[in-house]
Amino acid sequence: MAFGKISFDIYGQIEGRWSVYSQSKYREAAIEEAKELLGTGDFEAVKVVREDERSGEEETVFSEESKKKPKGLTVVPIEEAPLCEALEDAYAFEARKMTSRVLRKYLDEHGMTAFELMHDYGKIKSFTRNEDFLTKAVHAIARAQSKGTDVKHYERVDTLFSMIEQMTDRAESIEGDNRYYDLFKKSGLDQMFETVYRDVDEENQGFRIRTALSKYLGEMADWQAKLLLMVEQAEKKPTEKAYQYIDEIMAEIFDGTEALREVMGVQKNRAETLESLAQLSVGRLDENPKTIEALKRFNAVKAERSLPHTRSVMLDRINRELGSTRPLTNNGREEDREAFTNVLDQLIKNHALSGENKIGEAATLRAKSLFVNEGEDESWEKAIDDMLSLLDTRAGQFAYLVDLCTTDFGIKHQPYIIEKLQEIINSLNVITDLVDEEADRRGVIRGAATVRDRLLSTNLPEEWRLRFARTIYTLLMEYEKGDKSKSVTSKAKSQQGSANKEGDSKVSYKFLNRKLVDTGKYIFREGEAGTEAYLIS
Repeated sequence: MAFGKISFDIYGQIEGRWSVYSQSKYREAAIEEAKELLGTGDFEAVKVVREDERSGEEETVFSEESKKKPKGLTVVPIEEAPLCEALEDAYAFEARKMTSRVLRKYLDEHGMTAFELMHDYGKIKSFTRNEDFLTKAVHAIARAQSKGTDVKHYERVDTLFSMIEQMTDRAESIEGDNRYYDLFKKSGLDQMFETVYRDVDEENQGFRIRTALSKYLGEMADWQAKLLLMVEQAEKKPTEKAYQYIDEIMAEIFDGTEALREVMGVQKNRAETLESLAQLSVGRLDENPKTIEALKRFNAVKAERSLPHTRSVMLDRINRELGSTRPLTNNGREEDREAFTNVLDQLIKNHALSGENKIGEAATLRAKSLFVNEGEDESWEKAIDDMLSLLDTRAGQFAYLVDLCTTDFGIKHQPYIIEKLQEIINSLNVITDLVDEEADRRGVIRGAATVRDRLLSTNLPEEWRLRFARTIYTLLMEYEKGDKSKSVTSKAKSQQGSANKEGDSKVSYKFLNRKLVDTGKYIFREGEAGTEAYLIS
């Protein structure tokens, strides 16, 4: 076998969900590590999966269930985490998000976010008293941070313990100092921000703001109430800086397992939850009499504000659920297929296949398992075809294929994806085929420009990116001129057909006028009339 083409992934199962814990090049080493994981008592089961990177084939070479009942308080392994070099890095949203996932069971049990834990001296002291649990959590984060880097695991462990000590001391230093919290309660978020920025040195401004917010959030013990507190602040339309804090806290709430279950209310099955999350991610929740007040008001806020962190964790949850082996319903394969189709419909309608969280790959993985014929191993090509057949519009199909291009899976199967993209591009007559059916003229122009930009940002070969983007550009120009029914010009069709001939890999630039601009010169200024479109190289 070619060295480096075969790998062995070690999985651990917690609450029925499989997660990759680590990876090895060697079968026996992987099995040994899996047995060690099982021996910790933190996992319900473990398995080792052999993957051939060349063919994409996978084979389970070892699996075993735990004979022990899982402990009440366990850490959840994660695959990656940002490398925190300084204390302030540990407070950043991405670091908190990873910490939240490792401490998921602890945080759910105590009804709090990592945001609250990191800024409250009493909560930190209570957490660190359980030395065994603390050590496991630190090692889990250190392992994820050092994975794929030159940083040694033990070095990260030492660094993290040092950061926890600094975090504890910092929280203790202002214990009982509630001046900014009191100001926030009395005069609002913006006044508190203004005062902190005036009175506190720059290094500690963020910490004092977060401490006041964490105390405010900690007033409520249940997740619905915590979300409502943040919604109420957002409804007051504070400054953009304040919105960033609100967004991060909301994201942490929606990222939690118990929090999500409580906030979403009764859902028929996993598929319904995923549909609701897709709708919520853009503020289009299909509300019903059972929808709680906090969620209704959040939905209205989300419709007005982007809240990127909150949207990201929602899409990430969809990605993880689709990529797992857990059924979408409790009523068998046929109903799962129907439910999956409905989920896809909502993903397309609510722009979830946008390359942000690589949901396209997870959806393809789900299709591969759902639509395989009995006794057969469905190919990736058929899985992609199945996905395309489930998507009703060319806009949806195109969005899905472009989303795939952003993944490792897309790179592996790039020739087939290019072939399918070309089929769609060749079938286009008007630019409206690639955007929302309900979009107005301004929405069509924006949507088409977004599609083109997403295409150009993929890792497709340059000749294909430019070839596809040129067709979209031509259709968009024709639409802007008002000739909405006109097909791609014969010149464009002729040129594209010529480029498709065997052996002709050159890309024609005749449609793109070149403009060379000296360094330091302005191409255009904000606020000027939009009379030209630029492809900047």
